[in-house]
Parts: sequence; structure tokens; C-alpha cells
Amino acid sequence: MRDAKSIQEGKEIKAVLTRDGLVYTWGTNELGQLGLGDTESRLITTLVPNLRDVVEIAVGGSTMFALTKDGVVWGWGSNSNSELGNGTTNNSLAPIKVDYPVKIKHIYLHCGLYFLNLFFHKFKLGQ
Repeated sequence: MRDAKSIQEGKEIKAVLTRDGLVYTWGTNELGQLGLGDTESRLITTLVPNLRDVVEIAVGGSTMFALTKDGVVWGWGSNSNSELGNGTTNNSLAPIKVDYPVKIKHIYLHCGLYFLNLFFHKFKLGQ
């Protein structure tokens, strides 16, 4: 993929963020970690639907996250330890909004096997 901005790798999964803000994934998908709405594994890069204007991605063991330019964090995949921060332990087959009390302007995402660390600056009024 010649317009790749970032490539991330997790446990038997990979993701590419393109310069035009799209996310492509491939690999094992039994927990929905590819964000494609199903649990079918993919051998080729496949566009994550309904996810646009992405500026950063992070991949943990079987969980993925994306930050869009409007400051929204999206997550999908394994949620057995509540990695998606939605108060449940239900896996998500497609991107779901991760709720935070502030909009995020810039972020550094770091995922591990069962966690997500977010380092961010919040939006200020008038920006």
C-alpha cells in the first residue's frame, strides 16, 4: 500500500492507516478485532467500513483503536477486560465510540495485550 502513513501489529492482526484517513486491516478475526462487522479472518487488506478521517491508530493484542480528526476515539475487537471502556466485557465486531469527558485534540495511543493508554491534550474553548 503506497499511501500508508502508519502500520500497526497486534496478535495475529495488522492495520494500516492511509494518508487519506482510512484504515485497512487483515489477519485473525475470531473476536471481531478487524472491525469489519463479522468474525471472518482476512488474508488481504480490507477497508474498515464507516471509519473516516482517522489521524492515528493503535493495535493491542486483539483490540484496535482509531482517533479521528474531530477528536473521537473508536475501538473494536476483544473487550474481555473492558479494554473498550464501555462498561461491558462484550467484544465489538465494528468500531464503537469510546466516551471521554473531553474532546481529544492530539493523542498518543499505546495498546498492550489487555489495556489502552491514552496520552492527550484536550480541546480548548474556541478551537
